[in-house]
Amino acid sequence: MPRIERIRIAGLKYEKMLKKYEDMILDLCNEEGPANTLITLMNGGGKGVLLQSIFQLLMPKAAWGKDNENQVEAFFHNHKKQLKPYTFHVAIEWRLDAPERTEYITTGIAMTAQNSIDQLEIKVDYLLYALLNYDENAELTLSTLPLYDHGLNSPASFEAIQQFVRERRNEIVAYGSHSSDLKKYYAFLADRDIHIDEWRNMRRINGEEGGIKGYFQKNDAFTNHNLFEKLIIPEIGSSLNGSMREDEGSLQRMFIDSATVAQRLPMLEQRERAFAEFTSLAAPLYESVKQGTEADRSFQETELLGRQLYTVIYDELKHAEDKRRKTADELAGHYQEAKQLKFETDNLKYLKLKEERDRKQDDFKAVSDNQARAKQRLEESKMKEKDLEVAHYLARRRLQIRQMEQWQKEIEAIEGSLAMKERQEVIQAAKQELRVQWDEVYRLWQARIQFFSGRQQALGAEEAILRKGREAFLLELGGLEGKIHELTALIRQYTEDLGVFASRHGQEAAHSPAAALQRTLIAARSIAENIIALNGQRKSAEEEKLALHTRHTRLTEKLLGTASQAEELTDRIEVQMGKESQLWSQLVVLLEMYEEHQLLGTTALFEAKALLQERFIRRMDDAEQQTKRLRREYYNQLLDVELQQEAYWLPNNDILTVKDALDALKISSMIGSAYLNDQSYLVREEELERHPLLPYGLIVTKRESAKLQPELLQELLLKSPVPIFVREEMADATGASFLLLSHQGPRMVLQPERFLDWKQGIASRLKEQEEELQDAEGYLAKLKSARLEYDRLLQGEHTVSLRARQKVLETQQQELGKSLNELNAEMSLNEETLSGISRDLAVSEAEKTEHETRAAALREWVERSRKQEQDYKDKQKSVELKTTLSKEIAVKEQQLAHLKADMDSLALQREKWLGEAKYSLFPRLQNWFPEIHFPSEHGGAAQDTVQEETVPDEAVQDKLLQLLSTVESQQQSLSQNELEIRTRAAQIKAAGQQLVELEAAVQQVDDGWQSAPEPNDSPEVIQSARTRQKSDTGILDEDYQNIRDSYIRCMAELDNLQKELGKSEKAIKEKHERAVELWHEPLGQKEEEISARFRENEHLLNTCKQALASMDMWLQTLSNQSKVMDTHVESRVQLRDVPEEVQLDVRENCEQLVADWLLRSKESRSQRAEISRKVKEEKTALSGRLAKSGWNVELETKIQDRLNTVHWDDFSIALQVLDSMLQSSRDQIESIRSDKEDMELSRKLWVGRASKRVVQITDILKRMERRMIIHNENGHAFPLVRLNYKNITVPRTTDDIEPLVSEYFNRCISSLLEKFPKIEQVPASAVRELINDGRMVYAALQNRFPVLQVYKPVTENYFLYAAPEEYHYSDWEVINRGALDEAVGSGGQRQSVQLLVAMMIMTHKRVNRENKGWTVFLYDNPFGEMVSNNVLDPVFEISKALKFQWLIVTPPELVKNDVSIRFGVYWQLYFGGDKGDALDSTLIKGGRKLVPASLF
Repeated sequence: MPRIERIRIAGLKYEKMLKKYEDMILDLCNEEGPANTLITLMNGGGKGVLLQSIFQLLMPKAAWGKDNENQVEAFFHNHKKQLKPYTFHVAIEWRLDAPERTEYITTGIAMTAQNSIDQLEIKVDYLLYALLNYDENAELTLSTLPLYDHGLNSPASFEAIQQFVRERRNEIVAYGSHSSDLKKYYAFLADRDIHIDEWRNMRRINGEEGGIKGYFQKNDAFTNHNLFEKLIIPEIGSSLNGSMREDEGSLQRMFIDSATVAQRLPMLEQRERAFAEFTSLAAPLYESVKQGTEADRSFQETELLGRQLYTVIYDELKHAEDKRRKTADELAGHYQEAKQLKFETDNLKYLKLKEERDRKQDDFKAVSDNQARAKQRLEESKMKEKDLEVAHYLARRRLQIRQMEQWQKEIEAIEGSLAMKERQEVIQAAKQELRVQWDEVYRLWQARIQFFSGRQQALGAEEAILRKGREAFLLELGGLEGKIHELTALIRQYTEDLGVFASRHGQEAAHSPAAALQRTLIAARSIAENIIALNGQRKSAEEEKLALHTRHTRLTEKLLGTASQAEELTDRIEVQMGKESQLWSQLVVLLEMYEEHQLLGTTALFEAKALLQERFIRRMDDAEQQTKRLRREYYNQLLDVELQQEAYWLPNNDILTVKDALDALKISSMIGSAYLNDQSYLVREEELERHPLLPYGLIVTKRESAKLQPELLQELLLKSPVPIFVREEMADATGASFLLLSHQGPRMVLQPERFLDWKQGIASRLKEQEEELQDAEGYLAKLKSARLEYDRLLQGEHTVSLRARQKVLETQQQELGKSLNELNAEMSLNEETLSGISRDLAVSEAEKTEHETRAAALREWVERSRKQEQDYKDKQKSVELKTTLSKEIAVKEQQLAHLKADMDSLALQREKWLGEAKYSLFPRLQNWFPEIHFPSEHGGAAQDTVQEETVPDEAVQDKLLQLLSTVESQQQSLSQNELEIRTRAAQIKAAGQQLVELEAAVQQVDDGWQSAPEPNDSPEVIQSARTRQKSDTGILDEDYQNIRDSYIRCMAELDNLQKELGKSEKAIKEKHERAVELWHEPLGQKEEEISARFRENEHLLNTCKQALASMDMWLQTLSNQSKVMDTHVESRVQLRDVPEEVQLDVRENCEQLVADWLLRSKESRSQRAEISRKVKEEKTALSGRLAKSGWNVELETKIQDRLNTVHWDDFSIALQVLDSMLQSSRDQIESIRSDKEDMELSRKLWVGRASKRVVQITDILKRMERRMIIHNENGHAFPLVRLNYKNITVPRTTDDIEPLVSEYFNRCISSLLEKFPKIEQVPASAVRELINDGRMVYAALQNRFPVLQVYKPVTENYFLYAAPEEYHYSDWEVINRGALDEAVGSGGQRQSVQLLVAMMIMTHKRVNRENKGWTVFLYDNPFGEMVSNNVLDPVFEISKALKFQWLIVTPPELVKNDVSIRFGVYWQLYFGGDKGDALDSTLIKGGRKLVPASLF
């Protein structure tokens, strides 16, 4: 490929027309010429646009991006998405690879866009042109092309550049946008070693930024296999297609042609072997079938006798069943009667219980009445007793009132005397002084009482405190004693339970429960874990069981569905066979195929398919020809009938009549008009001038004319003469060149009577010809109808397709049955596993329950032990506390004793003082001053506390005693009457107090006592009556309680009877499912009636049961024999056709007769079954040998279907079928052998061409490998890429790989025929998938590719100085994807080796052409990951060896010094101009930079 010298871009706008190239020329040369060039441009600045614009020169309208999302149309739309047509230009100047001198060419493109006529789409137009070879001094170069008008600051228009190219057509070659012009343009570039395929590869590599990875990833070429199959070998193959110019077409077309011919060869060979094998394999079956006819005769006789026996047994069985049915009905009636009797018995019990309930209810009513009366009497007695008590109190009150009234009257009588008043005045003065002194004494006594009371209260309070403390101690002591007693009982119970627990769980568990509990919990936890594991296993097993049952269900459903389909298909096959047999019969008659019918049998519709097609064609042609002939004859005859109305004869249709006659005699002829029609007009005119009668005659050759005899047509009646010209003599105009044969026509004139006879005969023959024509047309219609039905049969479902489907269904059934058996085995194994798991789980559950019970008991025992220890400690503490409390109680009791003594002393003092004061002195004072009262213990307490200091001393009491003595001395002088008055007053006062007490008592008895009547009797009488009434009340209360007890007992009995009655009623409803009945007759009589009926029904039941038992024995015998006969006999005969002796024998000895017949039937059946088994075994063996023979599936299916459709039990039919099949096999063998000879040649032709292509590809692979070798500074040849052919035999000639390629050819045919019915129906894509360079090389190299190994860049850069070693290399697949023993390469390493392999692929055409020219490589941003020297060095070193010119576009941020020094030219692009939207360039390093303005 020429190197790029300069690139020029003018007027290009992009980024919604916000950025643009004005007129930029990038010079890619330095001092040494075109060099590797680095162009930097910021991200988003348009690196992809730059590359896309350059690629327009090679691929116009090329889209850009990973998914071709950047279309060229975007260059012509502004930021408002409006189309703005303009023109931009891209041109490249190439330096040609001419060693003798420096020459250049420039290729350019002008692109513009405009709306289409309908304004619905955008039309992008372009003009390609090429400036032909020129040198450095040429006037017209890249720089001088008028692509940009700097005056107008705009690019040249599309029309201007077109005009310029037209004006310089001698120097510039233009190419339009048509596809043919594009092909010419590519041819122009290819002649200069610029190949479009290389640029397409570069475009795929640059599909995305840094896209070398995407190039391989899109083809899934990170594996060694895909790299060779999808990239390397297809690229090599494309170069071979371009260089070899195969005239006979591609290998795919050759394969289709060869495979079309060769596809039948294996089938024919297989069919030949199959038919030969079939004739030998079917011989044993044929002999076995012959032996089956004799066995049928005895078998049919035995079967007839069996049907007769079965008929008689069946009839006897019906009669016996009818008789038994009647007896069973009677028994059912008796059972129903027994059921009714049981109901009546239960109902009788219910009614008896109801009678008892009714009696008890009456008793209960009487008891209830007695209880009410007793209660009433008791209440009346109590009321009388209350009234008597009130009357007693009222009588006492009345007596007391009367006594008080009597005393008051006596006092009034005594006070009526005068002497008493004087003595009272003397005493009154003394009393006044005594009264004053009493107040002082009162205060003294009040203080003394307060002292006693306070002291007594203090001692009482102290005693209460002591007693309360003692009671608290006593209560606590009582609680402690109860607690001690309880704890003692618990300790005693624990000791007893300890022995029981030790006997159950062991001494260690009883005495060390905590350790035993820990061990038990550990064991229980282990068992629980085991249970969890077992549950998991059971769950898995159950899930597996569910899955297996689901699969079993589905397989069963599939099997049932398949069986149903098979059964349905069998029915359809039988129906279809009937239709086809009927159609075959029709065809045999229509096509007269009687010999074929005799040979092939009644079901040979598809075996004679080819013969039928041929016979159909021939017969229909014959019928159509005959119909046409008959129509023509009928027409002529009809025309004759219509025309011959005169007295003379008119001719008609004689030429065809003569030609048919000659054809029938095997004399070839040609109609004269037909001959003239094939000639030119001048020849026709000359021939007509020479032979005017030629259109009315026939032409024969001289050889055929020798067969003509003058009397040849003498039996024909011709209406006009038909001259017969001789072809060889027609050129001679001097002599007569035609013949006139004699016929019946002239005789019509010579002999008029002959004409009259003929005239009369044609009218009669007209009807015959009409019938013959109708028959011919009917036959033709039948033929067409049969042909249509036959074609419809072949196109639709027929027995062959149905049997194929049936075989598929049988295969599916076998597979499903096998799968079902395997699934049943799996289910059985699963069930066993599940049962084992269940057993283990049950054992574990039992152990777990046992351990849990033991653990619960141990936990309880641990708590019990702890509680026992605590109880023992509590008891000790309680005992100690009890001792302490006892001591405290003793102290308290001693203190109480001392306090009791003090209280007793104080009480004595108080009693003594009270005796002196209250009961001695105070009554004396009270006699004088009744209104005074003795100081109370509670009165005046507050006053005493306030006036405690004013308490008088004991002297006031002495003074009171003196005054009292004085008064008493004066009083002694009073009369006896005053004393009595005072006595009576005191008595009245005491009686008043007693009266108040009586009223209070009677108030408690009766609140309404005041309204009670006054009693007339004395209290003693009333008290006596009250005593008697109280006694009566006690007696009544006792009677009431007795009656109450009777009432409760009666009520309980009544409730029990009611419940029993309800239960009895419920039991009757549940047992008999009917409600109870109420009978009005006496129950005793009903019971006797039920007993009598029960005994009678039992007798009838026993009688029926005995009769049924005997009937059942006979029925069992008949049923058994009937089942036996039903098993062995298919049908019965009419009873009237059975001999009488057979019927009698059956009735007398049925079992023996059946047994004898079974022996005879078994013998006949076994004889026939043995023969049938032998036949079926032979047939099965034949089918098995056919299935294992490896024949063609269609042939095997056809033979198998034919064998499967035969009823092998019908030996005559089977023998006829086998005869026809064997004869057909022998005929097929003869026809196959003639088709095999010419088929092998086509396969060898393709294999030779394919082998040659494989050898060429392997040679190119070796040369590619050699091109990737670097000679380093120490002179070592260091390959950067190498191919490892381990375990691969590299072919050198086609002979080495032709067997492998031939085998692959056969495999491809087999593979395609498995997917498609015929090779002709295989789509081209399927052929390309199999027949391509990658697959063929893979097959030729023993189904493997060489391993591509690449130098793995490392920091040491071994390839620069060292000899190659094994560890310097890694497999392509390993470095890209990693392996177990080697990590995946780094990003830079992977990108470096990917570039190496891509460069090797891009230069393969030069390797093939042995062209050492340059390769231009445009690449977008390769320095994302590949920036280190160790990964860059191999790439640039091999690029020098392979003569690559790099053109790299990358962002400036990624460019380091280590990168930039490797490029001879470094351009930096940036945005400048007035608005900052124009792309400008600066040459950082390299050769010249031309200013466009100076060039014009």
